[in-house]
Amino acid sequence: IGSNQVFLIGDNRPMSFDSRSFGPVDLDVIVGKAVVVIWPPVDMQLL
Repeated sequence: IGSNQVFLIGDNRPMSFDSRSFGPVDLDVIVGKAVVVIWPPVDMQLL
């Protein structure tokens, strides 16, 4: 992984289409960020 790349992994490993399938992602193509966890409700929190 390069210094300007990230490796993305989905939360459902067997079914996720993520960096294990398509490789690292350049930082300049990321347009947002996660700010809250809403599921499951018991784990609801701001990040």
